[in-house]
Formats: sequence, structure tokens, C-alpha cells
Amino acid sequence: MKTIITAALTGAIASKAKNPNIPCTPREIAEDGVRCWKAGASVLHIHMRDEEFRGSMDKERFRETVNILRGECDAILNLTTSGELGVPDERRWEHVVELKPEMATFDAGTINSNNDVFENRVDFLMKLGRILIENGVKPEVECMDLGMISASEYYLKKGVLQAPVHYQFVLGFGFSGAPATPENPSEAASWMPATPSAASRRQAYRYCRYKIHAWSSRQARLVVNQRIAKTQREPSGG
Repeated sequence: MKTIITAALTGAIASKAKNPNIPCTPREIAEDGVRCWKAGASVLHIHMRDEEFRGSMDKERFRETVNILRGECDAILNLTTSGELGVPDERRWEHVVELKPEMATFDAGTINSNNDVFENRVDFLMKLGRILIENGVKPEVECMDLGMISASEYYLKKGVLQAPVHYQFVLGFGFSGAPATPENPSEAASWMPATPSAASRRQAYRYCRYKIHAWSSRQARLVVNQRIAKTQREPSGG
């Protein structure tokens, strides 16, 4: 079984006041990405920050970082579509259309985040899914709770997602997301849409990764590893 390491370099929330090592300028983000790639990361999950280090969907800042990364490494680039709240839909996908990364995020539902609303309307996601398909970009389906996994099956049936779906379980998000417990990665994996054969299930798990947004949990990692190992031992017959 291959291990694929994703480096999520900065996100949209944590500040330099909390951690002065967080990369915030386009060049800092790119340079950290190259260092992570040299250390073994295969995928770089990219957010941008503005001049005051707040989350930003400025396509020119994405362009600067992407150009540096493409010149210095061959990592798979996964650009966020949700790095800034309350912006027009087009601002959330225009950088993807112009830069055509290998991957981009598809957040499968709306959720409360403290006093803000992390909004992902159905009509927005329908448009986003089609745009990603048209531009040859693989969606990373981010699920903050179990209901979003069910929602992803709806988008799969509608044709705005295509199998195999690449899932990311974002646990501990805000105060209404699924908690980052040792058991929840395995529980979330069990909710993934059914596939026609054990071989397809193994392929689906290989496309799935888990992200704990709260504190690091060795137990959670063990649960994930056991779940994936179990699928590898399943017979290949239907």
C-alpha cells in the first residue's frame, strides 16, 4: 500500500500572532511547499492570505505561488475554493479555471463556524462541480460532518462529481462539525457511497484521506490505518 502525504501549508484562519512560522505571502507559501515536497509530500493543499494575512481568494496571489511551485517541484497542487467568506461565486473558482491545478476543493455543504457561516449552496456546488470537470480538475470532496458524505452521493448521481471520489474528512471544524475523535474517521469511511465490488472499495479508500483539525491524535491515526488495512485484505471478487 502506498502512502500519499498531503501538506496543508497555511489554511485561512490561523495567524502569525499565534504562530510566527505560518507562511502567509505567496512566496513564503511556495517556498514552504517546495520544502515539504523535498521532505516527501506528494500533494500541496494551497490557501492564500492577503496583505493583512487574512484568508484571500485573490487569483493573482494564487498565480504567483503556483508559478513558483511549478518551476521548482512536481507536486500535485490542490487549490482551495473556500479561502474567503462572503465573496461572489466566481471569485471562488476563477483561479482554478485560469491556473488549472490537478485538484481543487469541493466542500460538500454549509456549516456554522463560530459566528460565521461557511456557505456552500447547492447551486454553487452544482456549478463548481461542472467547472472542475470541464477544466480537468479532480475535486477533493471535503466533508465536515456525516451529512456531507450523503450530500456527495447526491452530487455523484447528478454527474457533477465523478467516481472514484477523493474524500477528505475535515473533523473538528468550527463548533458544529463532526468531532475529531479516534472513532470518527472510521465511522465516516463507513458512510462513503457504496461501490460495486471490493476492488472498487479498495480503490475508493486509496483516494480517501483524513484530516484532523483539532489536536493530533495517535489513536485516530491508528483507527484510520486499521480501517484502510482491513480494506486491503478484502478479496477482490464482487
